[in-house]
Amino acid sequence: MGYTGQLLRVDLAAGRTEPVPLDRGLARDYIGGSALAAGLMARDLLSGRSPDELDLYVLTGPLAGTPAPMASRWTVAGRSPQTGLWGEANAGGFFGAELKHAGWDGIIVSGRSDTPVALIIDDGEARLEAAGDLWGQDTFTVNARLARADGVRRFQALSIGPAGEHGVAYAGLVHERGYCAARTGLGTAFGERRLKAVACRGSGRVRLADPDRFAHHRAALLERLEGNILVQTMQEQGTMAAMDMGVMIGDVPVSNWRRGAWAGFEELSGTRYNELYTSGRRTCSACPIGCRREVTVTDGPYATDGPVPGPEYETCGALGALLEISDLPLLFRANELCNRYGLDTISLGATLAFAAEAGERGLWPDGVAPIRMGEGTRVLELIPLIARREGPGRLLALGVKGLAALIGPEADAFRTDVKGLETPMHDPRPTPGMAVAYGSAARGACHNASLNWGIAGMGAFFEEVPGLEGPFDVSSSEGMGRLTVLAEDLGQAMLTGFVFCALAAGFCSLTDLIGLLNAATGEGNDVEAVQMAGARTWLTKRAISCRLGLLPGSDRLPQRLRTPVADGPAQGLVPDFAAMLAEYYAVRGLAADGRPTPAALAKAGLDHLGPLLDR
Repeated sequence: MGYTGQLLRVDLAAGRTEPVPLDRGLARDYIGGSALAAGLMARDLLSGRSPDELDLYVLTGPLAGTPAPMASRWTVAGRSPQTGLWGEANAGGFFGAELKHAGWDGIIVSGRSDTPVALIIDDGEARLEAAGDLWGQDTFTVNARLARADGVRRFQALSIGPAGEHGVAYAGLVHERGYCAARTGLGTAFGERRLKAVACRGSGRVRLADPDRFAHHRAALLERLEGNILVQTMQEQGTMAAMDMGVMIGDVPVSNWRRGAWAGFEELSGTRYNELYTSGRRTCSACPIGCRREVTVTDGPYATDGPVPGPEYETCGALGALLEISDLPLLFRANELCNRYGLDTISLGATLAFAAEAGERGLWPDGVAPIRMGEGTRVLELIPLIARREGPGRLLALGVKGLAALIGPEADAFRTDVKGLETPMHDPRPTPGMAVAYGSAARGACHNASLNWGIAGMGAFFEEVPGLEGPFDVSSSEGMGRLTVLAEDLGQAMLTGFVFCALAAGFCSLTDLIGLLNAATGEGNDVEAVQMAGARTWLTKRAISCRLGLLPGSDRLPQRLRTPVADGPAQGLVPDFAAMLAEYYAVRGLAADGRPTPAALAKAGLDHLGPLLDR
């Protein structure tokens, strides 16, 4: 119930697929999604599996494919080619629900194919097909071809683009034309194995343990959403509402995080985006919000051929303000190119901004940097070069971590990654809790690994959780270490276990969300059990990264983000990162080197993970 009870194991080397039963004990401990993937990966490492032979996972949560709103996201997880550590990314759309309707909770991929292949899932049947004709094609082309309809029902498809094929550090996976699981470079992990795409079609339904109870909690949750002003704002403006709100508090980084004010914000505003260019709304499975935008540009050099998927806030921040580019139609084109080629827009924007500043400082490894601040047309020229690792794209494909290694210690003053993952577009200087959230996040700098951003940016609170009832002074560093542990535990369960949408997590009643989980699965979870599942998830991901080479001192905030800006709403503000991290370590139960203590593991029932922490 809730779960289908089956995982699809795909052995690429042998060209074979087979069903394997879902370990319900592991599912109870981790719930689903990347949390469950962490439990599976830890088990493999403990059994002696080499870090170089770890599986890849495409997993759903127990509410995917049900009528539960905002809960049908899907996640991909594995060892990150970008960081070398634990890696994960998730996306919305319709693939997760379709996979459940086909009778699968997820996919486990092992081995490597000698030639390009695509995985085709048609209800309970799965097969690998030759995909040599798809290799080299962009994701829009591949997904459209694999979504072929035969008069019965179309397939839902995801694929990698040329960036994943050529080993770009920040290559991702794309479902349809704009639902992207792009962080941590897992598109390259697919490319290394020659797995070009996955297409799925299902005709079944997800069975519920208690349909009446499920309907009750679903109705209550929808009623709560209906009266929420932030939900209404998301419906009207999409995620670009974060641009206008963020500008007011100094949340949007400018010019590689050097500035807090910028004249270009007027042109880059969410209001202007929606009034001039939005021509439709898109949504994910069973979601009543519809935050995704379709945009149309009727004239000029970036005119569109009808409506196209519009960029979200993170993309407009990373390719816009971070690079001092305010031309929205140009950003629409850049977004389309990134989606076609399969590139993470956050990492791309951060990498280009880092390159521009390296050029200003005379530190670019090849002499003249390939881009300067404000060069929008140059961004469009570089995207295909990066995806194919051609010309200047050869270096830019390395990401900030790789480029900083070439430049040397002087790069530390302006690099903006944590554990090798570039920081998303929310400035921790006005909201210090985000600083420790970035520093401690399992996959590297991440605003979706905890509920800190919901608390800091959307006023979220959780009355059922002691310490998260609010109100909060989000401008203060005091107590943010402790708060982050609580927000991380709940966030790891909700966002990576339930695989619930991060944008809506702060709008929902935790009582109703857990009620949906129990009504779907027949389990008896309460708030404490969900928090413990989140703590277990974080500790497991940390233990995996320790085994994969996480070094002491990796929980840090980049120097640039600890340097105050001289203008804007966050002028002069600096988070007390050292104090917050010390409090976080004490509450989380970490030793000085960042490894979980035996007591912390025992409290979460994870004593068996001890061997992963041995150096």
